[in-house]
Amino acid sequence: MRITIHARVESVAGAAAREVEIGTIDRADDSDPASGLGLLLREAHALLAALQRVMLDEQIGRLLERASRCSHCQQPLPRKDSRGIVYRTAFGN
Repeated sequence: MRITIHARVESVAGAAAREVEIGTIDRADDSDPASGLGLLLREAHALLAALQRVMLDEQIGRLLERASRCSHCQQPLPRKDSRGIVYRTAFGN
């Protein structure tokens, strides 16, 4: 038996949804019930960690997207050291 778990990531703005595979659980069909029914603890931890990665990637991506634009005019904000600086002194350029 093989069970594959997917997450469907949808944005609130109505952009296209995308599917992300969270994990796969493989079990032999003739496995002994004493060896484990349901999820094993290590499988549950791995699935939870994968789901956490997907959620953090989405949340951080959206946070960075919002932080990269002005909240009033939506213009891209300049990044540090992306523009040249001209120093003028009393002795010339």
